Parts: sequence; C-alpha cells; structure tokens
Amino acid sequence: MSGGRQAREPLGRGRRRLFAVVAVLLPFVVLATLELALRLTGVAAREPLFVPVEGFEDWRVQNERVAARYFPADSRLPTGLSDVFRPGAPADSTLRIVVQGGSSAAGYPYFYGAAFSRMLELLLENAVPAGRVEVINTGLSAVNSYTLLDFAPEIVALRPHAVLIYAGHNEFYGVLGVGSSQTLGRSPALVNLYLDLQRLRSVRLLERGIRSVMGLSGSADTGAARTTLMERMVGEQRIPLSSDMYQAGLSQFSHNLERLIQTYTDAGIPVFVSTVASNEGDMPPFENAVADEASYTAAVRKVLDVASDDSASGDAFSALADLIAQEPDGALAFYARGLIHRRDGRMALAQRDFIAARDRDALRFRASSDVNDIIQRVGRQSGATVVDGEAAIRLASPHGIIGGQFMLEHLHPNVDGYFVLADAFRRALVDAATQGGLRLPGPFQAAFEDLSDDHPAVRSWRDNIAATPLDIRFGEFRLLQLQGSWPFQEPGVRAFRDTLTAHTMVDTLALPVFRGEMSWQDATQRLSRQYAALEFHAESVRAARALQMQFPFLPGPNAELGARYSAARLPRRALDYYRKARAIEETPELLVAIGNTHVTLGDRDAAEHAFVRALQLRPSDEEATIRLAALLAASGRGAQAVEQLRRDVDTYPDHGRARAILERLAGASTAN
Repeated sequence: MSGGRQAREPLGRGRRRLFAVVAVLLPFVVLATLELALRLTGVAAREPLFVPVEGFEDWRVQNERVAARYFPADSRLPTGLSDVFRPGAPADSTLRIVVQGGSSAAGYPYFYGAAFSRMLELLLENAVPAGRVEVINTGLSAVNSYTLLDFAPEIVALRPHAVLIYAGHNEFYGVLGVGSSQTLGRSPALVNLYLDLQRLRSVRLLERGIRSVMGLSGSADTGAARTTLMERMVGEQRIPLSSDMYQAGLSQFSHNLERLIQTYTDAGIPVFVSTVASNEGDMPPFENAVADEASYTAAVRKVLDVASDDSASGDAFSALADLIAQEPDGALAFYARGLIHRRDGRMALAQRDFIAARDRDALRFRASSDVNDIIQRVGRQSGATVVDGEAAIRLASPHGIIGGQFMLEHLHPNVDGYFVLADAFRRALVDAATQGGLRLPGPFQAAFEDLSDDHPAVRSWRDNIAATPLDIRFGEFRLLQLQGSWPFQEPGVRAFRDTLTAHTMVDTLALPVFRGEMSWQDATQRLSRQYAALEFHAESVRAARALQMQFPFLPGPNAELGARYSAARLPRRALDYYRKARAIEETPELLVAIGNTHVTLGDRDAAEHAFVRALQLRPSDEEATIRLAALLAASGRGAQAVEQLRRDVDTYPDHGRARAILERLAGASTAN
C-alpha cells in the first residue's frame, strides 16, 4: 500500500451491534453508578415518612421534614401530629390505624387532642384496656391526593389494620395541585412519574442543582415570613365551575384517589374514605367568577339592603334571579338568596342556595359537591368503605345547614365538629367489624361488635376527650392570625397584630405557646398541676392524658396521669398508667405510688411487694419504709412494722418521720 499506510478493516456486523448496545447502555450504567455512589455516601437522601424518635430508637414518628419532598427544602414546612408507634408489624394485641389527609385530618388549628384521630384513639383505649392502640395521623397542611398517594407505600409497610382518609379540600391548591403555586401541570400521570423518579437520588441531586441555579429556593421569597401558608399556595386565584382547570382538578383527584385506594386494597388493608364538610351557611364565597367583580358585588349588596324590608322580598328574588341568569358562575347571588330564604324560614331552599354558592366559589379552598361525589363513586367502585362525614355534620347542624355551630371558618371544624367526624368513623369501623369487612386483633374484635351508642366508653367519650382548654385557646389565637390575612382580608392587609394579653390562667400558658416562648409539653404539664392544686380533677386528668398520648414512651407522662387519676379517686385507671410507667422505668417513687394504689384497692399482698421492691432499689427511701410499716401494722404484724422502722432509723438517723412513727408504734406496743 502507498505511503506505508494500512487500510482499516470495516467493523463486522457483530461488533457494530455490540458498540450500538454499549452506546445505548452507557448512560444507564453511568446513572446506575452515580445512584449507587450517592446511596453509599448518603448524599441526596429522600426524606422518609417515618424516622426513629430521637433518643428512643425503638419508637417511630412522622418525619418533621417529610414535606421537603414537595416544598423547597429551606421553606417553612408543614408538620403533623407526631404520633409515635413501635416499628415493624403490629403485635397480636395491637390495633394499628393510619389516618391520611390535610389540615382538617390533622386537627388544625388546635393542638393534638382535638384531632378526630386522637379522639378515636382515646375511645378505643378506654373500650379495650387489654389491647394497645396506635392511631397514626399523617395529615399535613397544604397537601392533596398527590402526597397521600406518595405516602402510601410506606404506610402499607406498617401493615395497619385500616386506613382512614379525610381529604378533598386541598385538591386545587395543595402542593402539586392544578391551581397551586407549586404545580407541575395538569397531568396526574406526569406528576406521579415525577414523584416516582424522585425516589432516585441522582434525580434529587439534579433537581437541587436546577433550583440553585434558577434561584427557586424558599428563601427567595422575601415576603414569605409575613404570609400564611394559604396565601403562598394559591397559584390560580379564580377557577370557575365551568372552567377546564376545574375539570382538571376533578380528574386529578379521581385518578389519584382510585390509585390510592387500590394500593391499600391490593395489600389487603381496608380503607375508610370520608366525604368532607365545609362552612356553607356562615361563610360567604371568597371569589366570584364574573366579568366585573366590583359591580357584581355592589349589585348583590344592594339587593340585600332592599331585602331587609320584608315587603320587598319579591323584588329582591327577582333581582337575584336576573343576576344569576347573567352570571351563572357567580357565587354571591346564590349566597344572598340563601340568606333571605333562611331568614324567612325556607330552610330547604336556603340549604340548596348555600351549597350552590359554595360550589361556585372560584377561590377553591372548599371542596365542591363534585369532589364529594368523586369520593362516593370512586370509594365504592374501588372497594373502600365510604364514610359520609359531611352528612353526619349536616345531620347534627340546625336545619341541615352546616355553619358556625361546627365550623370555625371556611372548612376547619371546631372541637364539636371534629368529634362528629370521629363518631362517623367509629360507626363505620364498628359496622365493618360486625359484618366481617374489618379483621381486628383478638381483644378488639369482640369489643368492636359491642361498641354501640350504649357502650359506657361511648357514652362518656365526649366528656373525656384530650382536647384541653390550652389546646382550644391556642387554636383560637391561631385562628385570629389566619383570619387576619388574605383571603379573609384584602390582599396585602395584615389585620392581626399580636397585642393579646392574658386574662385567665389558661391564657398565661396558651399565649407563650402561641408565641413560641414555651413548649406545649411544659405548658400542658403546668396546666395539669394547676388544675390538680385547685382540685379540678376532670381537667387535670384531661391535660395529663393529652401529655401521655403525645409521649407514651416517656415514664413521666404515664406516671403523671396515674397520679391525676389517683387524685380523682379512680385507682384502677391510676394503676393502669403507673404500670405503663414502670414498664419503661422502675423507680422507688413510682413503686410507692403503685403500692399506695394497691392499698386503696385492698390488695395488700401486691402493695407489700411494691414497697419491698422500692426498698430494694433504694434502701434509704423513707417513704417506702413508712408505707411498708403502716401496711404491716394494718395487717396485724406490728412487731415486724416496729422492726422495719428500727432498722431504718438505726441506718439513717436523719429520718425524722420514721423515728416519730417508730416511737408511736413502740409506745402503743408497750401500753398493750
């Protein structure tokens, strides 16, 4: 060959195929290698739904940062109730129920005891003291069906006996919703694909890089610290009933709810999904989908002014009919007509118009009738039990119009409203257990079949819920803060200023908690002890019960509740919680309390065992010595009592109380 060059031989067909395969596979190999490296180094880890309780690794709790999956990592993240539970499958005597939903599921704006999940947990614990109850609430503010579906695999891994769902209000403005400021579009398939891909650390690392380059962090919003979560989540303020975006929101909810229920039913987990309730009678619509909002609103208000004269009602109805015909998506005219109907006693017509107004409210914080229709239809078709929570609250409401009796503002129930929801779920669970649709651990099956309205635990349930006056007052402060901003006020208006002053004992604790100056735990413990000092035993027990439900893994709250029950002259209940505390940590003080309770119950042998055990742990415990000696003397063993006291004062000369009792006993013995 010329020039000394050797011609290259063409690649064979096999080698060309090999190179083609390598070219196709190489990016995947690189990605797999990167993913493995990130997992080994712990970089870009996805926030898990549940994490160990700090300092108590044999317990689990909802991760306070799990919402970072959906919100910018450095923004203010919504957090849940922090229900704790034991990892792994539930034991044979443990009933485990998981609750899913948004802020209403989590009991907003109150603290823990007002959530319907805590009410259910308390009822079941009281009804079945032989079993253990774990009601794990995963509710978060500003989330919708995308988050619920994303949580589902980790909830399935808990192997709960049932999942309860109360959701639907946040479907448009919850994170990733079609109308949200944090949306990714209208295709549920694409959004769920994004969430699935987020399970890859390489994808999360890429997302962080993009956010950093584009400045999409939560801190970029300089006004975020002054806005509520409601304000920050709204992307599309006006979503008319007849709009494509409204239909997209319904499709999103239907698609995700069906997949969510199917995930659980495929795993053999019964699902109870509830319709959602909102304030229809005492909450005017926020936004009207009309061409000229100012003129429309002025026209409706003029009609209401005219209608204040009973003789002009006919003219008012005619004017409202014209407005409705001109602007069928306008909500305020329907609401105004409902007000007139209610004033004049036509309650069925008033209810119809209030519902129509709510459904047409273009600022879609409240779920429309279509959302509840989807819950009913998809729930039944997918094999879930439909709980009609809205119907339960409507039935309890005057004239069937849901308003301020059970609602705080637009959609969050008050304590009574949350109790009605809890009772609706209770009835559904009992029916399912009775009819064989809910398989429960041994001690619970028979109890559920008997958990009717006449059951003693059900009759006393409402009076014993763990929503303390502190929790309720805190919720009132939180509500003032919420209603001081948009959409309850004009955009940019901040009507709430924290000039609150304490007027009651509860205020002196609730205000520091609201301002972040005191922890809920410290405030609730103080509240319980202050009520105990005043001998307000029911409220003292309530506060101690709230603490114990929040921190069942700590000995202190269990012992505190035992002491409150003891002061309330409920020794058997006291003993239950003293024993729970002892199972965590055995102390002489606790054993003395247990011994005293056994004395009250007339079980002298158990009392003696407790006092002796206390002295084994701490031979210098004067109180245990005195209590043991008193028990011995009361049992006719005076000589043993004297000997017990003599040994104590000889060993511990500074035990003045024991010495005084010894002298009295010895003197009495000599006199005899």
